[in-house]
Amino acid sequence: MSKLNLNVLRRISRAWRYHLVVEKHELEVLKGGEQLLRKFHPIISLESEARHCGIDNVMSVFNFLNKLDYKGFFVDDGSMLSLDNFNIEKHQLNNDEKNYVNNFFFIPK
Repeated sequence: MSKLNLNVLRRISRAWRYHLVVEKHELEVLKGGEQLLRKFHPIISLESEARHCGIDNVMSVFNFLNKLDYKGFFVDDGSMLSLDNFNIEKHQLNNDEKNYVNNFFFIPK
């Protein structure tokens, strides 16, 4: 491994929060970093949209993080809500841009 890669890994391992914007590849990135997530339990923020990657992929991301003992949240109409309140039909698969939700936050349980 090159020195540059080791330095990047050192910085990543000390991070307390990760923000992912990887357009359709959220699950692959999270799976690739699973050991870091399990070891350091950072707060994670990410964008995930059914219109770009499909309903199954969005839900797979949520399920994967839940299995790693993360609690998910999103903001709706100015309030931070538990992911338990997220409805993909209401929050993503509609024509109401005012209520559109694509940003999610995950905090270790």
